[in-house]
Parts: sequence; C-alpha cells; structure tokens
Amino acid sequence: MKTATLNKAAIFGFGFSALALATYPAQAQNTAAPAEPANQATSPGTTAAAGGGIQKARTATMAVRFVSVRSVDLMATKLIGANVYNNRNESLGEIEDLVLDNGKSLSGVVISVGGFLGMGERYVMVDPSTMVVQVTDGTMKAYIDTSKDNLKNAPEFSYAKARASSSTSMPAASTTSTAQTADNTASPADSKTSSAAMTSYAAALDGASEVPPNNSKGTGSVKAKFDPSSKQLTWTIAYSGLTGPATAAHFHGPADAGMNAPPVVPIKSDLASPIEGSTTLTDAQVAELQNGRMYFNIHTAANKDGELRGQLTK
Repeated sequence: MKTATLNKAAIFGFGFSALALATYPAQAQNTAAPAEPANQATSPGTTAAAGGGIQKARTATMAVRFVSVRSVDLMATKLIGANVYNNRNESLGEIEDLVLDNGKSLSGVVISVGGFLGMGERYVMVDPSTMVVQVTDGTMKAYIDTSKDNLKNAPEFSYAKARASSSTSMPAASTTSTAQTADNTASPADSKTSSAAMTSYAAALDGASEVPPNNSKGTGSVKAKFDPSSKQLTWTIAYSGLTGPATAAHFHGPADAGMNAPPVVPIKSDLASPIEGSTTLTDAQVAELQNGRMYFNIHTAANKDGELRGQLTK
C-alpha cells in the first residue's frame, strides 16, 4: 500500500481547506470489506482510477461528491498541533502530521517529541487507535498510554524515508497549478490559509537567564505557535523543580536577553504545569515577538522578580 504523510501544507497543496478524518475505531460488521481497487497509484500524465481515496494524478475522472461532517469526525487542522499527554498528564509532545494509506485510511499519527524530551528534533509514529482526544474550552488535547522513557526508545519516524517512498509515484506538477486566472485572482494552488503560515517559537526556562540570575534548580520550556493572520499566540509551558508554587507568570517585552522589561501578556489561567492558553497580540507585541525581544518569566514567593526565564526564539 502507498503511504503518504499529510500535514497542513500538504492539505492545501491538494486544494483542500480542511480534511475531515474519522479516527474513531471502526465498529465490527458482518459484511465483508470491499476489495481495494487494483493499481491505485497512477503514473505521471494519467487520470485517477475510480474509487478509493485521494490519488496521485493530474485529472480527476469522478464527479465530485459533497459529504456532510458527522459528529464523530475530527478536523486535521485541529489535530495537527494538538498537545499530547500521557495518562499521568505529563506533556510528551505535539501532533506533527497524519499518515494516510491509499489516500483514505488514517494509519499513523506522527508526534514531535524531541523538544519535550530534551533530545533535539525527533518524531515517532503511533497507531491512531491507541490515541484518544478531549476538547476542553475549545482546546484539543491528545492522550496516549506511555511513558517518557518508552518514547525515548520508540522507533524514530523519518520524513526523508517517507518522502522518498511517496515521491516515486508522484506525478509532475501541472503547469497551471500556480497560474493566475483570467480575472487575475490566484489559482487554488496559491490560496493558503493562515494555518500553513504558523510560526513556532520556543524557550528554555532556567534561573541563570534571570536578571540578575539565581541558583534555582528548576527548569522548564515554552512551546508557542503564532498565527500572523489572526495575530493569535498559543502556548504550552511546562516546568518543574521550583522552590515553591508559581505565584505569577508573564510574557515580557520588549527586551533582549540580559535585559528586563515589563509584563505585556499576563497568564490568567491556572499556573500549575503545564500552562496552556492563547491571546491576541497587538502590533507592537507582534514586532517584539518576531524580533526576538519577548521573554517568559515564572515568579515564586522565594524569587519575586522571577525564578525561571527564557527568551522566545523561532
């Protein structure tokens, strides 16, 4: 079977604004499953065979069919980027990608775990039937039954290998895919929503980055995504080892590393780790973020000016 990875950019490359994926386990049925169409992968210049899922071809031969979203469906744009936890509510990573077999069956969920485990860039792929999701106050969280040590020893997912196997039957790009239409509007291939332009930011939190520095043994991390279209900043902050409970936390700016600045975005939610939330930035705050002049600070009773700090960078 042909396997393809499907991230947000790939979704829009196919010309879709969103993809509804039913990831709930299939119910047992007494009827036999239909046989898969033979020779689904088409060579360059051919047309797609009837039936099956998304196929690689230049020409669609089946009349379009419109479907309704069912209550059990999940949107790829909601799944990708969702934070992943284990049953002990330890932050493990975030959903990076979705893998489809034959263009229609969700066969794997790619999770970015390296930054959360202190291992650099690292991805693992899990069976979607072993994952559950929960939506609270509009925020989707995913849960898997594993430990951090188990993830460190899990087989690594390689994008290079996945792309190599996928590209062998990928038809050449159509010469009209990026052309302007007669009324000078962009063609569908040029139309990308803000989700494809999301920018990721991160920060390592420690006492040595405070001004002045302290000898706290605590550590932490900030994982944030910025949507330039809506100016929304979304974050997940994890920490441990503080001298006591966190009493306050803020994003500060404008300031370079080694400088102090006033709070610009206070954290108003529960300060227990992990901290999750979002806000809409002002134009000035957007400039501070994009220029590397925004930092995050966690305060405690023992360190009122800040115990852990880290500069947000791309």
